[in-house]
Amino acid sequence: MPVVEEYEPDMLMSSLEKCHFVIANVHKLYENSQNSLLNKVPPDFFDMIIVDEAHHSAAQSWKTAINYFSNAKVLHVTGTPYRGDHQEIPGEKIHNTSLAEVMALRYVKWLRKSTLNNPNLYFTLPGDSKRYTLEEILSIKEKEWVEKSVALSEECSADVVKESIKHLGILREASPQVPHKILAVACSIAHASGFGYLRGKRNRS
Repeated sequence: MPVVEEYEPDMLMSSLEKCHFVIANVHKLYENSQNSLLNKVPPDFFDMIIVDEAHHSAAQSWKTAINYFSNAKVLHVTGTPYRGDHQEIPGEKIHNTSLAEVMALRYVKWLRKSTLNNPNLYFTLPGDSKRYTLEEILSIKEKEWVEKSVALSEECSADVVKESIKHLGILREASPQVPHKILAVACSIAHASGFGYLRGKRNRS
C-alpha cells in the first residue's frame, strides 16, 4: 500500500522519504516560512506535483512552488477552469468532464437552473447609495472592475431569495426524503452577507 501523509512543519526528513504521496496546502509552501516544505526538501524530491483547485495556481505562491520543483511533472485539476481576473490557468488541457456527466455518474447532485426575469434590474457600488442600471455602471467603470465590485440592489437580491425559497419548497414537497439545498452565488462577500440577511429576514417574517 502506498504511504500517504499530510505535511506538517515538524515532520522529519526521514518520514518524508518514506512517503509515496505528500499532501500540503499552499500555506505550507511559502518560501519565507522556516518550516515551509520548500525549505525542507531538495528541488528534485518530487516526481509529480498535483495542484487541486488549480484556478488558484496563477497566484505567486503556487508559481514559486512549481518553479522550485521545476523538474517535476505538473498536473492541474479544477472544477472551475476560469478566473475572475481573466488570468490563464497554466498548462495544456488534456481532459474535460462535463457537469452533465458527473451528475449522471452521481458524483454530484442533479442541478436545476431557474431564470428570474426582473424588469427592474439595478446595481449598487460600495459606499454609494445610488442605484444604477447596467448601462450606467458600464459607462462609469471597466467591465473587469464591475465584475469584482458590483452587487445587485437589495430589491433584486430580495427577489432572488424569494424565488429560490419558492423552488426549494416545491422540491421538498416532491421528494421530502432528499435533503435539498440552495447554492447561492454572490458577487462579493458583502453581497453574500446581504443574501444571508435577507434569508434570515424572511425566516423571521
